[in-house]
Amino acid sequence: MVSRHVSGRHEADLSSGTEPVPIPLVETDRQSIEDLFRVFHNYVTDSVLPDGTPLSNSVPPYTYFNDDRQRQQQQQDSDDQPDDPYICTCIESSDSSWLCTAQDGDSCDCVAQFGNFYSAAQHETPLNLKALPPSLPLVECSPSCPCAERCSNRRTQLCVRIPIAIRLSPSGGLGAFYDPPNETSLPSGTFLSLYAGEYLTTSQARTRWSETPRDQGNYTLSLRLPEMTVHIDPRHVGNVGRFLNHSCQPNCLIEVVRWGGGPGWPRAAIFAKRQVEPGEELTFDYANASGASQAIWPREKAGESGSEGRTRCRCGAKQCRGFMPFDETL
Repeated sequence: MVSRHVSGRHEADLSSGTEPVPIPLVETDRQSIEDLFRVFHNYVTDSVLPDGTPLSNSVPPYTYFNDDRQRQQQQQDSDDQPDDPYICTCIESSDSSWLCTAQDGDSCDCVAQFGNFYSAAQHETPLNLKALPPSLPLVECSPSCPCAERCSNRRTQLCVRIPIAIRLSPSGGLGAFYDPPNETSLPSGTFLSLYAGEYLTTSQARTRWSETPRDQGNYTLSLRLPEMTVHIDPRHVGNVGRFLNHSCQPNCLIEVVRWGGGPGWPRAAIFAKRQVEPGEELTFDYANASGASQAIWPREKAGESGSEGRTRCRCGAKQCRGFMPFDETL
């Protein structure tokens, strides 16, 4: 449960100690805090289903799959899998070095099948964005990897370890800012946080959106994968990822990540798209979260076809497209 006792400059931890590093709300006004806590009730480090079930305790039900053939395949896969929804088998080693590195394809099932795209053998290493195949999800070793703390391929499972503060954004409302205690820059590919919230089906997401007052905005992130569609709603239940605002020229992007090669849930993981300097606001492109070269939404101007009723974008980027992206299927 998030802390509600916030006023003025406040160094309390938004995550209430659930993250490895505190996430303070700083230099914020009382009205912004009251508006936040009217709708944001629970801080979670990983996403949950609408009934509160953690993703780690379940596999995707058939309602999330995109067609009957995929539902049948999921049912078959589920029947063939043990109770643990994750798969990862490593050859044990008495060596004290890091394991499951990019060179460990002969000793780690996950690395052999999917590779390891982190740049070095340690927890804080950046993701090699240029080497990661654009059409495939990032697959890490599973949470049940026997290498435990020596596993170098589980970066997104370790929660938030980068100093992030929540404060008022120049574009309006609250935003997330890189807030180190010194002048250290954040390298490209650094993992920041999951985009955590409630995992909804398309019908559930449509119902939520139709019932949401328009002044509360729409935080839902849609993951449209070949086999399933997941909508992540952090409005009421979420983590620091919900505070990243939109920018048409962002410094972050989202990669789909899977924890192990089993039938588990995909997650949305936020990485630095480029080097980020101290004090910079952290943003990603709501229309093009993966950072692919072709944006989904073209630049629009007032009066152009399709712009009526759209919310103007205030990101301030030189290449601003003019209006906030919106998923018209919801």
